Amino acid sequence: MSRHNSSRRAGFAGLTISLAAGALLVAPAPAHAGVLDTPTSTAKVNLSHAGTCTHAGLAPDTLGTFLADGVPVQTSYSTTGTVTKTGDPSDVTTIATSLTSTIKATQAGGALKTVDVAASFQSSWSAALGTAQTCNAAVQPAVTYTAALDLPAPRYVTMVVDAKHAIGAIQLVSASGILGGAAASATYGHGNGTQRTYVPAGTWQLVLQVSDQVKASTPTATYPSSKAGSVTLHMSLDDPGSALTTTSGDGSKYLDLAAGRTCATGALTATWKSKAGKGDDVKIKKAVFTVNGAKVATVKKPKKGKKTTLTGLDPDKTAEVSVTMKLVEKGAGKVTVERSYLPCT
Repeated sequence: MSRHNSSRRAGFAGLTISLAAGALLVAPAPAHAGVLDTPTSTAKVNLSHAGTCTHAGLAPDTLGTFLADGVPVQTSYSTTGTVTKTGDPSDVTTIATSLTSTIKATQAGGALKTVDVAASFQSSWSAALGTAQTCNAAVQPAVTYTAALDLPAPRYVTMVVDAKHAIGAIQLVSASGILGGAAASATYGHGNGTQRTYVPAGTWQLVLQVSDQVKASTPTATYPSSKAGSVTLHMSLDDPGSALTTTSGDGSKYLDLAAGRTCATGALTATWKSKAGKGDDVKIKKAVFTVNGAKVATVKKPKKGKKTTLTGLDPDKTAEVSVTMKLVEKGAGKVTVERSYLPCT
C-alpha cells in the first residue's frame, strides 16, 4: 500500500503507454531471479493510422541489455517513415523520430538498489496534403526496459517520474500476479510524480518505459510539426525505517541522528557528539525532540557520547524528526537538526 504520493499532470491529447498489469504476466519471472534476471532493453516505434493506408521505411527494433553494476548503458534509435493512402500516392505523410536513452542500475547487499533512466526525443512530421491528409498518422517512439529481480527482504520502493512533453512510467509487479502486490508510478504528457510503496520479499517483475508521440494535424485537430521531449525515471529500494535524507541544520555539529530506525523496537537513537561538551563545559542547555510535529522527549545538558533514544514511533508513518537546542552561552540562541525516515511497515 502506498504511503506517499504526489503528482502534477497536464493533458496531452492522444498519448498512450503500453504498460498494463496483464502484459507483465505474459513472461512470468523465474523462481529465483537474483539481482537482475534477463534484463532487456527494446527501442522501437509504434505507428498507427486511420483508414486504408500503408506505411514503409521504419527501422527495426533495437535490442540490448543492462546490468546492476553502476555502468550507464545508452540506447539510440532513429528512423524516418512514410504513411501513404492506398490508391492515392499524393496523400503521403512523412514522420521522422530519434531518441537517446541511458539506464544505470546499482545493487547493494545482493539486491537491486537503484535504477535511473534519462531519455530525450526529437520528432517531426510533414504531409504533402497538409491538414487534408486522411491517414492521420501517429508515431510513438519508445524504449522499454524489463527485468526480473529477487528481494531477499522487504523494501520501500520509491519511484520518481519527471516528463517534459513526453511519457514515462515505472511498474513493479509481483511474479505471483497482481494479487501478490503491485507498485506503480506513471506520468503521462507533461508532469512529474512520486510514489513510495512497501513491497514484501519475493520475486518481482520490473518494467520501465520512456516514450514520446508525434501526430499529423487534421482539419479538426492541430499538432506541432516538430517537438522535443525528455523523461527521467528514478527508482530506489531501501530498507524499511532507513533515513530518507541526510542530517540537516546548524545543530548537526552537536548531534548525530542515526542512519535508520530500529524497526524491531520502534525506536530511533541519537548520539551527542564531542562538540556537545562534557562536565562543566556542556554547550546545550536543553534539547527538545519532536516527531511529525509532536514533542516526544526533552534532554537537559546532554554530554559527549550520551545517547538519546526515542521510543514508540508509529511503524506505519514516515518519521519527520526535528531537534531544537537551546545553547548555554548567553545570546547564542537556538540551533536545530532535522532528518526524515521511512516507515517500518
